[in-house]
This record gives sequence, structure tokens and C-alpha cells, in this order.
Amino acid sequence: MKAKKPGPPGKPLEPTRVCYRCGVEKPIEEFSRSMQRASGYQGTCKVCIYERRKELAEGKPSPSRIPKSVPGSTYRPTRKQLTPTRVCTRCKIERLTEEFPIDRSAFSGRKAICKMCYAEYRRLRYEREPHYMMKHFLRSHYGLTVEQLEEMKAAQQGRCAICKKEARLVIDHNHTTGQVRNLLCTGCNTLLGLAYESKDHLLSAIAYLEKWNTEQK
Repeated sequence: MKAKKPGPPGKPLEPTRVCYRCGVEKPIEEFSRSMQRASGYQGTCKVCIYERRKELAEGKPSPSRIPKSVPGSTYRPTRKQLTPTRVCTRCKIERLTEEFPIDRSAFSGRKAICKMCYAEYRRLRYEREPHYMMKHFLRSHYGLTVEQLEEMKAAQQGRCAICKKEARLVIDHNHTTGQVRNLLCTGCNTLLGLAYESKDHLLSAIAYLEKWNTEQK
């Protein structure tokens, strides 16, 4: 008799388990190996996987999991099966699902509070902490704080690091490494982007301008 393969380190090997799709308890050997699973085996048995692939090939897919009414089911409704209305957790009013903001991180695809309550929440948040959105943007995109940004502006005296003009400044960074460089005006920052941040492109442009400026003289 063939020996059982051990599961992942530190995880006990189950002698049997219930298939997510057919709901039948089967020996662990009837499940395919999967190192991504804590148990070391897939949740669907080999027979169901074969049947599922066959149905997909024939263009007649069936539900990937057994209905909720079957004992042992781990069924969860898909987003399309959610109710057309829901109750806002803040104002406690039942509203249409479309009246809730989209939230791709939530299973339902919508936030738990309605759009009106969410707008009020954002307004109060802004009054309480005006720089919240800027803090989040700087931290997530550049790893900077508002204080560090102000220090950079003061060090450059509010002037662009390239053209030295006083203007609205934006953060320039290396798109490959993510390293923050200096603050530039919108025009100079766009210039670097259109030149693909290539030294050769910029030197070629300088040579082109010098050539035509000399000929015009």
C-alpha cells in the first residue's frame, strides 16, 4: 500500500474531509495536493474537479459549491445574488443597493453605510483633520509626511529645482525605483516625463536647439 505524503510542516494530516462541491466525506487520497492550503490538500475532490472541467469545456458550468441547504456546505452567495436593498449601519434606513458607495474590498462590493452618510462622514473627517487625504496620499505614494514635504519646499524656497521659478510644485520621483528626488513645477515635471527621463533625449534636444539658434544668427 502506498504511504501517505505528509502535509505542510506543523499541520496535522486529516484522514478524511468533506468535498466542498459534492458534500461527501472522502479519504484524503481522493483530494489533490495543494501547498497553498493549510491542510496540504484541495477542498474539492478529484472526481468533482474532473466533472467541473468537463462542464466548463462543454459550456455548461454548474455552481462551484454545493447549495447552502446541503449539510457540510461552505457556500457563500456571490455578489449577483445579494438582495436589491440593504440597511445602512449608520442611519438604519433600508435603501437600494445602488445608494451605497462602491467598495471593491468588501465581499458585497458596497460599503456598509449609504452615500449620504458616507458624504457626511467625509465632511466631518475633513473638518476634524483637513490634511487627512494629503497625509494618506503622501504616505501611500511617496512614503513622506506633510512635515517632510514642507521642509522640502522651504529648502528650495518655493522654487522649481530645474527652472528656479516660483510656481505650484509637485513631487518628482524615479518611476523605476520610487526614490523621491526634488520638487518641480508642472512644466518641468512634464518635460522629464515626455523625455522618458532619458539623458540622451534631453542632450539631443539641447543639440537640436543649439543647431537652429546658430543657423538663425
